[in-house]
Amino acid sequence: MRMNAKQCIAIFFSIYVGLVSTPASQLLCAAERDLIASLIPAKPIATKIAPSLPPTAPTNCFVDRFRSEHDRELFARLTAQLSQAAENYQSWGVRKETALYPKVARSTYDDALNTKWNKVDAEQTTCEAMLRLGEKYRTELTSPADRRIRCCFDGTIARVRSTHGVVNGPESRVARSFENRFDYVCPHITLTSTHYTPSIDWLYSPESVQNVFAFGYQINGIEIRSAEIDGHPCDRVSWFATMERDGQILYCDLYLARDRNYIPIRMEFGTPAFVPAVENLVTNVDAFQQDEQGRWFPHQVTLVKNHGKTFQVAKSTYELTPQFDQTRLYSDSSAILDQHHSPPPATVKPYASPELLTTVQQRYFGLGNPILGIDVGQKLVVYWVALILTILLSVAWVVHRTSLDKSLRDYFMHHRFLFGVIGISMTALFGVICMLPSGWLTFGFTLMAMGLFGLAWIAMQKILFRETKISILSTLFAAAAIAIMMSGYSMGTKRMKIRQQMIDDIRNTGGQVAIGMWRLDEEGLFLPAPIVDVLGEAWSGRAHRAAIEQQSFNRKNVKRWCLDEVRWLGIASATGEPFDVDVEAISAIKNKQLLWTFHADQGYLNDDAISELTKFSGLVDLHFDCQGRPLSKRVHALHSLERIWLTNAVVDDELLRTLADVPQLESLCLINPSFVYGPCELNQCGLQAIDIMHATVDHQAMRLLGQLPTFLSFTDCKFNFQNAPSPVELTKTHSMMVLSSQIDDRSLVSMGQSPNLDWLHVGNTNITIDGIEQFSQMHPRVPVSLE
Repeated sequence: MRMNAKQCIAIFFSIYVGLVSTPASQLLCAAERDLIASLIPAKPIATKIAPSLPPTAPTNCFVDRFRSEHDRELFARLTAQLSQAAENYQSWGVRKETALYPKVARSTYDDALNTKWNKVDAEQTTCEAMLRLGEKYRTELTSPADRRIRCCFDGTIARVRSTHGVVNGPESRVARSFENRFDYVCPHITLTSTHYTPSIDWLYSPESVQNVFAFGYQINGIEIRSAEIDGHPCDRVSWFATMERDGQILYCDLYLARDRNYIPIRMEFGTPAFVPAVENLVTNVDAFQQDEQGRWFPHQVTLVKNHGKTFQVAKSTYELTPQFDQTRLYSDSSAILDQHHSPPPATVKPYASPELLTTVQQRYFGLGNPILGIDVGQKLVVYWVALILTILLSVAWVVHRTSLDKSLRDYFMHHRFLFGVIGISMTALFGVICMLPSGWLTFGFTLMAMGLFGLAWIAMQKILFRETKISILSTLFAAAAIAIMMSGYSMGTKRMKIRQQMIDDIRNTGGQVAIGMWRLDEEGLFLPAPIVDVLGEAWSGRAHRAAIEQQSFNRKNVKRWCLDEVRWLGIASATGEPFDVDVEAISAIKNKQLLWTFHADQGYLNDDAISELTKFSGLVDLHFDCQGRPLSKRVHALHSLERIWLTNAVVDDELLRTLADVPQLESLCLINPSFVYGPCELNQCGLQAIDIMHATVDHQAMRLLGQLPTFLSFTDCKFNFQNAPSPVELTKTHSMMVLSSQIDDRSLVSMGQSPNLDWLHVGNTNITIDGIEQFSQMHPRVPVSLE
């Protein structure tokens, strides 16, 4: 499956923010949270936020979602009132402490509530602080310590700080990419801040309505009724949401207290975990409080979750805080971890050639790999053989102990032809059954088993009819069975002798061969391990991977070996000296479909070698050493090539133009390269990602690479922008990642001319949080993350 660079970047960024997005009130274990999912899942990184919708938008978005026209009118009126209530909370602050108690077995909901929880030690305690000032907000989880996270938005830049890393950028790309949303428009929504309960912010914020149906949920059956809870007049909103992926249904009941600024005094959610059990979640506001402006806030909240007769209770306490008017809190850029202020010096690993010739031997078949189901397959074969033998012995015993013995013998004595037809049919059926184990037909085991079965049938005929003489017809059938058996043996033996010879030759010269199935969709050979040990390693499957010493890789040896079945072929020098790959050896490989990867470590491929590689229609990966020499222009004829690794390449405009002509090429990896700057105007470039490893990168190299509209990744590199006369230009680069490299804050900030940069990630470098802040001030629209 192929993905373009933007998809790769979005996936990586989503994974990263997922790591740092520990929920602010994660009160239940992961297995339980999956039972009740968020009504509005996390927003993908590329999703754009549309302008706010008018107050009538909810009704228009929910056309045909109501039980009646009257409910639709009530819903429109109610959402307008809720939006107005939320507008009254433009500045507020609360601190929330939640105690989660252990699970208990109770008969009813009331029994769970009546338990004296103040005498029970909490299983976990979380503390949160939530501040809001207009469009600015700050949400922070202060405990437990290992899950600390803070999100601040000052109106321009959103800043997320956690124990996993640092993220700066626009709010729509950073804060809203997390599983939990931090921008609580009013305290009403903080009651459902944990992601194991559905979000209700779409009721209070019209701009969120458009996202309700965008992530696999469908809301139907909206019903509005009047109700009363604990003496408070309420509007009851009921609906059910259906997940399109698996049809799971979520039942929702919301009671909005009219005399408490429409705070949801009670929320009930139910999700069928498995039939007939239903998981229920009830949130109840036990007490309210008012601030100096007379606005209502929750004070004591109880959350009860039950699955059958198993209950778990959580109690939350809200405290008002006046800190919301301190504007500096919304632009707090301090990090949670000290290493983000003063990181340890970056360690750049020197380039080391991969040890192709010392690759550990791999064998998948014959060893009982449970992932591939081999253990299960062996047991099935053993059980199948045991069942057949048991049935045959049982039939023989019954025939012997009853009068059927003589009757059957007399019958078949007069119907020899019928008995022969049955024998041929049974042999053919047995052969069909023996085709089922993987590789048995290809490697001749099916024919050998058929021949043995035919001989056994002839022997049974002689015993049944008590014949002492061998007829001509029996001799012909026996000869045919032996011929079938020997043909299968010959088929397997010839193949195995060639493979075993190749294994011995390659390993004797310092190389390695891996035997067995390389991919799940590839045919292997199914044999129990004891049989493999007796027959030899060559009988355990194809040689899917071979690393050969370069002096042994010649035309003579290739003709004697079975490299035609190899998927991954590596050539390397035992002495570590550079060499040219033998062109005639490549031409001696006959199979043009199987080879996927060709890796020549410290080996150079000239024009003729590249031309020979063009015959492999399935070649997608190519590694070789340029040795400072130019890349062959014939590489554009590799029509299936998707990824290429070049070591010691001279990177200039000519090399980039040559690679741009490769039709399917998506990824380029430059290992220990040297750069020669020159203008590189490419009208079309299919390269989606360029990885640079073990390189010294100056401003000229960045200018050269920055002319390509692609994703740049630097690993184990040294950056030197001291001689840059002006800000480093990245005119077309749309995303960049720097890992394990020597780059400091000054070098990061010097990359100022990056008009198309869409994302930046750094990790294990000398960059501090101050450098991240300076870069964000220069590029507030660019998300930047620091591990």
